[in-house]
Amino acid sequence: MLIPGKVDYLKIMAGGIQAPRQLFMDEGMIGFNNTISRSESKVGDCISFCPCVKIDHYIESARTSPILRHIVYNIYEISFRPIQKFSNNLNKNCYHYLIEIIPGFILFHFNWSRKYEHYLKVGKRYQGYGRLTNCGDPSECNPFVDGTAIKSISRRAQLERILCNHIHRDYVEKLFACKEDETYTYECALAQLGYPNDYIKFQESLTTYGYQPKELESTALRGPYDALIYCVTLT
Repeated sequence: MLIPGKVDYLKIMAGGIQAPRQLFMDEGMIGFNNTISRSESKVGDCISFCPCVKIDHYIESARTSPILRHIVYNIYEISFRPIQKFSNNLNKNCYHYLIEIIPGFILFHFNWSRKYEHYLKVGKRYQGYGRLTNCGDPSECNPFVDGTAIKSISRRAQLERILCNHIHRDYVEKLFACKEDETYTYECALAQLGYPNDYIKFQESLTTYGYQPKELESTALRGPYDALIYCVTLT
């Protein structure tokens, strides 16, 4: 069952559908060089990134109108169409994708293990849930990824808000409390709250966290368990 979103950032215009201007995404990794320490980000900064989506649930759909509906933190209800695939250089018959929400608004999707015959097909339409994040240029680490295509979907944005993900904070606290369970992941924590399969349970779980998350002016102020969500306005 699809979770109704609180806000739909795709605007219906006289000439068609306009790409979203505001996005909520996981802090992610602005670039791939992990030997360089991550610099501080502050509200008001301009950042460049490749927008990505982690697809948590999907079904084939006959729907042609797009969906990019914000639920909470970086979780969205989405409809989409894979438009291009790139060989995974670490896993045979496995592909990374370009995911089109609407023409002109395209996200990268990393797929590390799912074989093509059992996963997304280029050209088909799907509907489901995903989590928005960001990265640098994946072609730097994979020669099969077209760097020109990545450059064409990369975005610049102004950082408007920095939010603390309280669901992730609780997950980390529980992880440290039960150190013997190395299989407990953030996805397990989301599933316990009902995401993405149980609408009623997830809605009830969200009331525990409220709708006023802790906000920071700078990533330098983060606590030891804080995972951060960037609210950005695309420029």
